Amino acid sequence: MLLGVRTAEWINALTFSFFVACAWLRPLTMRQRVRATAFGFAGILLTLAAYWAQAAWRLPALSIVRDWLPAPLMMFVYWQTGQFFSRRNEALETRLMNLDDRILGALFGRQSNPSLGTVAANSFEFAYLFCYPLIPLGMLALYLLGLRSHADEYWVAVLPPTYLCYALLPFAQMLPPRLLAGDRWRDFSRGPIRKFNLWVLRHGSIQVNTFPSAHVASTMAASLVLLRLAPVVGIVFFAMAIGIALGAVLGRYHYAADAITAAALALIFFFL
Repeated sequence: MLLGVRTAEWINALTFSFFVACAWLRPLTMRQRVRATAFGFAGILLTLAAYWAQAAWRLPALSIVRDWLPAPLMMFVYWQTGQFFSRRNEALETRLMNLDDRILGALFGRQSNPSLGTVAANSFEFAYLFCYPLIPLGMLALYLLGLRSHADEYWVAVLPPTYLCYALLPFAQMLPPRLLAGDRWRDFSRGPIRKFNLWVLRHGSIQVNTFPSAHVASTMAASLVLLRLAPVVGIVFFAMAIGIALGAVLGRYHYAADAITAAALALIFFFL
């Protein structure tokens, strides 16, 4: 019955199952447990339904569905782990903010109102906006380059570091730096792109910081796969991933440590 299950499908099924079990073992409210369980069962059922449907009917279209399904399921895992947030760790926030002060202070000086300039600020905000479409764009690139047979390999590189970032959320619970009153770097950028990024976060985010940054981990991992399979295209995606990491920090969507450790995770899992 399980012959032909893809590695990425195993990863998704086991991840959803793990968080469902954790929801009933950790001290959560009943609402949090039910929501985490609902996201988990929905993800497992969608994964199994796509596999069983193709196994039964052998339709090429269903194989395509299986290629693309991990992209929306990443959001299911994200929303599932968001149910574990209970109390922010202010001490950890302070330590990461102090590290940001040292890193950003070394780059921009110690002025009270740092500025990147309008063009640079908008560029980094625009780069960060690609943290959402870059993963499906990577799959599209594989299709257009005739490399669709590497779809499972792509997800095997992307999913583990991303899910590890989510898995640490119950234990490292923080607000992102843009929501902290004491963050003196939060006025780097303003304008319509910034407003749009914040609008997306208000409507689709769990409003909690992931440490490390799942956006950086996933996009960096995707770019590394493309660098190996199609170096010219991979260079473009790698540059975009770097821009996303810088935009995450300079836009105060993440702490510097989030981006650095996420990039390291992506590299580790890629080479493994």
